[in-house]
Formats: sequence, structure tokens, C-alpha cells
Amino acid sequence: MPMSRYYLNVHDGVNYSIGEEGLEFDSLAAAERAAALTAFELGLDRVRKGCPANHEMVVEVRDEQQQRVAMVTSAMTIHRLASRA
Repeated sequence: MPMSRYYLNVHDGVNYSIGEEGLEFDSLAAAERAAALTAFELGLDRVRKGCPANHEMVVEVRDEQQQRVAMVTSAMTIHRLASRA
């Protein structure tokens, strides 16, 4: 089965990072799973570093022609509730 090259570009609400080299996957579904894991891991890393918890990570998947073929969004929002003391 031939492999296709996909590019994962990341936007965290402030910065936009382009995956210039691309990665080879056997299907678009495999590239989407990698994008989902990337969004999750980057969001987790932000929380571990103490960055604001209310954020959204977007990983877009582009094909070999640089056409956007999928987007994965991972969001975290913390709602503080008033104490009832």
C-alpha cells in the first residue's frame, strides 16, 4: 500500500506552526489520529507548564498538494463555581 505525505500544522490561538517536512501515513484516517494525538499532547503540555487552562488547540491536516483535508480541535475550559460556604 503506498504511503501518502501529510502535513500537520498547529494553531494554539496565538502561534501558528507549519509542519514543513510532513509525515507519511497509509491513510487519511491515520493522519487524523496523529493530528488528534498531537492536539491532545500539546494541550496536556500547556496544562503541565501552568499555562492558562482555557485554550483551544487546532491541528490541520494538509495533503501533498497543501490542501486542507481535515482539522482536529482540542479544547479545555475550566469553569470555577462559587463556593457555597
